Amino acid sequence: MPKNLPASLLAAVWLAMAGAAHATPAGHVAALSGTLLAVKQDGRTRVLGVGSSIEAGDTLMTDSASTAHLRFSDGGSVQVRADSQFRIERYDFAQGEPGGDSAIMVLIRGGLRAVTGLIGKRGRAAAYSMRAPNATIGIRGTDFGLQQCVAGSCAGKKTVGGAPLADGLHVEVSDGTIVVGNDAGSVEVSAGGFAYVGTGAPLVVSDGYRAPGSGVECVLD
Repeated sequence: MPKNLPASLLAAVWLAMAGAAHATPAGHVAALSGTLLAVKQDGRTRVLGVGSSIEAGDTLMTDSASTAHLRFSDGGSVQVRADSQFRIERYDFAQGEPGGDSAIMVLIRGGLRAVTGLIGKRGRAAAYSMRAPNATIGIRGTDFGLQQCVAGSCAGKKTVGGAPLADGLHVEVSDGTIVVGNDAGSVEVSAGGFAYVGTGAPLVVSDGYRAPGSGVECVLD
């Protein structure tokens, strides 16, 4: 490092280096098919591979031919489906400090399947939440899938009964129970159930969307 830097600039550089050194990854890419991009909060973009770290603030993006499995440090995992955008809004986890747990994740578009780890199973019920443009999902140790359809982006996808997917958020629960809510109301959905959120309150539905392969466990070692 140059020795003639102004003291104020030198201090800023050291602070930035210290912050980078102490940044704790939220997890890593456990498996990948195709291309996965991470867009940082400052706009920088990097291409991720298997083993790459993921951090709070990252927006992860897959293309139409890519899928990714993310493993988080609390043991949870998220399978990001093709043509999706998923942001890690916040992630705080320390093995021996459950009172500090906090995970906020956002599905911007596309789909995912999530299996929650310790943050969703211990301590505060509100420690973990998954958000979408029109709803928030609260959980307590569960396995669920989301598909956010925007402006016909789910063309070709169908419900288990064969109906085309409407724009909005489609929810599937494989294990446990979740609460899907927004300003218009909330519903509870248990294992085997489905919900849909359009422009109004969330609805429990009998004919929902089950993504291909959603019955395969997505927690990876």
